[in-house]
Amino acid sequence: MKRALFQRPLALLLMSMALLLLLPQTAAANDSPAVVNVAHFAPFAGSVDETSVTVRVNGADALTDFKFGDIAKGVELPAGDYLIEIVPTGTDTVAISGNVTVEGGVTYTLAAIGDGANQPLELFALVDDTVAPDSGAKLRIAHLAPFAADLDATQVDICTDDGAVVLAGVPYKVFTDPYLALPAGDYDLKITIAGSGCEAVALDLPSVRLSDGDIVDVFAIGNIANLPLQIATVTGISLTPPPAPAVVNVAHFAPFAGSVDETSVTVRVNGADALTDFKFGDIAKGVELPAGDYLIEIVPTGTDTVAISGNVTVEGGVTYTLAAIGDGANQPLELFALVDDTVAPDSGAKLRIAHLAPFAADLDATQVDICTDDGAVVLAGVPYKVFTDPYLALPAGDYDLKITIAGSGCEAVALDLPSVRLSDGDIVDVFAIGNIANLPLQIATVTGISLTPPPAEKATITIVLATAPETDLHFRYAGDLGAFALSSENSSQRFTVDPGHYDVRQIQRPRWFLSDVTCDSEQARIFGRSGRVRFSVAAGDDVTCTFTNQAAGSIRVRVFEDLTGDARPRQNPRLPGWSVHLYTNGGQLLETSTTNQFGKAHFTNLAPGRYVVCKSLQSGYTNTRPQRVTERFGKPCFGVTLTPQTLAYVYFGNVQGVRAAAISDADAEEAGVIYFAAPIEVDETEDVTAEDADLNTPDQFAEIMLPMVRR
Repeated sequence: MKRALFQRPLALLLMSMALLLLLPQTAAANDSPAVVNVAHFAPFAGSVDETSVTVRVNGADALTDFKFGDIAKGVELPAGDYLIEIVPTGTDTVAISGNVTVEGGVTYTLAAIGDGANQPLELFALVDDTVAPDSGAKLRIAHLAPFAADLDATQVDICTDDGAVVLAGVPYKVFTDPYLALPAGDYDLKITIAGSGCEAVALDLPSVRLSDGDIVDVFAIGNIANLPLQIATVTGISLTPPPAPAVVNVAHFAPFAGSVDETSVTVRVNGADALTDFKFGDIAKGVELPAGDYLIEIVPTGTDTVAISGNVTVEGGVTYTLAAIGDGANQPLELFALVDDTVAPDSGAKLRIAHLAPFAADLDATQVDICTDDGAVVLAGVPYKVFTDPYLALPAGDYDLKITIAGSGCEAVALDLPSVRLSDGDIVDVFAIGNIANLPLQIATVTGISLTPPPAEKATITIVLATAPETDLHFRYAGDLGAFALSSENSSQRFTVDPGHYDVRQIQRPRWFLSDVTCDSEQARIFGRSGRVRFSVAAGDDVTCTFTNQAAGSIRVRVFEDLTGDARPRQNPRLPGWSVHLYTNGGQLLETSTTNQFGKAHFTNLAPGRYVVCKSLQSGYTNTRPQRVTERFGKPCFGVTLTPQTLAYVYFGNVQGVRAAAISDADAEEAGVIYFAAPIEVDETEDVTAEDADLNTPDQFAEIMLPMVRR
């Protein structure tokens, strides 16, 4: 080991820290710097604050207010020589002065030690081992506690907590060189007065965990008189984690009284009240206890009488269920301890079933069968205090079980358990408790159980088609309920759905009009006559929406010259090139057409409703049919009321010669409009040619001889 020798007090240690900071100004260049850990381990004053110093390097302040226990780690210095001076804070007196030489690539711990009373103040240099072991750990222990003037009196033994000597008779300033090679593990050591058989403990070190590859140092420092014995470390140490506690779930499953309130008890642990007013069915979960032995006493509330007493030993890291069971009549009151499985399965679930219901004095009479609801025996002949060990390994799923009297073929049901849902990774326990006479049979659980959710309540949506007139044609629908079709023969379809939102729309058919949509729910939004409805349905809702469709109608206009003067078409000639107009009943112009060579003009694919049909008089003609001009339109007009799938004929008669025509301020008359109920046939292919065929052929006399009908 390389050591720089210093003959000055603690201040020199601090000075070396200053050197670390100032080196770039004074040290010789070296490709690889030295690494210096500077430590203040000199307890030369009665308090930590009074040990404060300034460290100067080559005359410049490098560290200030540096106190006992402080460590400056990893200071890099170029290889070379440095003047280190240590000056107590608040003075100009140099307490320590010395030259320090460091080599490149070497790591040092430079410590100020001594107290100036028992042992002199000085700098103490150690070369640090930085090569990690392939396995195990390296440990350096250094005794730097100047608690006696006589070196022999500073000797200590380093022992394990169970009294084995690791290092014997170690005096002040001695350290392990080389480092101790130790296997990975936990080390619980103490420093004792030498020769005391590890009994006279000077300093009990905390348990240290060494891992493979660790390099660890531990320094014993302090002098008792000024500052207490303690440990310090430059490398840092990993303390052994505290032992894991035991986890105890405490349960009251003892039905010893006629009501739950009368079962109230106090639970004492090692003589101290831990749980009060603890009643039948109560469970205190997750109580953590250090590993060890415990006296458990159960005392009924309001008395000093111990009803149950027992010693329980628990191990760290283990989970237990500790239950008070029995009723004191059929079965004795006692503590019942179970070790809980806490390792979740990779798939499926684990289930523990325990029979803790003392409903009979004879154990054979307590036997039950555990059955499925459909009568299959899962566990047969299970008596009081028996439980599944190991837990049952079950696939994830829903389990509907019942507890029946043994040998009854699952018929004599003692307790019908609710359906339980087990998921992958679940660990579940179910306890049957109660004794019938005092408190009913029931189930309890420490882990908790997930009940199988009831089947989701559905909603219903019914779509109804209404047509005028009835038809064999199919009307198609699309949206969230899927694609379907309705007709007069099959005019409704019912859907069972989950609660939620649904869109449905009717696809428009040519020559049919969606005249109305009605729904019997305020949560159904109807988007005008677009054919779209949006439903918001909750569980249990039953909503019906009716889509009403009406067949289109047509108006066939005939313009003729009234040569007979009787305003009847008969064999009067037709007039081509006349303008005719279609209006809404409110007066909005919808369409204008011109009569063809046969004096015909057609208005087709019209929604049922009220219309007005007018003609524009040509110069030199006077209207004879109708005989009046409707004032509102300024033309001869007829009113036409189309019902679904109706064909209306409108005849306009005219005579040459200008005569004054009567003007009417009344609505356009309907007298003389001929209506036919016979529909225009429309097949599923929508290939409609009847209108065009009629438009382009001359009128038949039979047609024009029909009497005028007003509907």
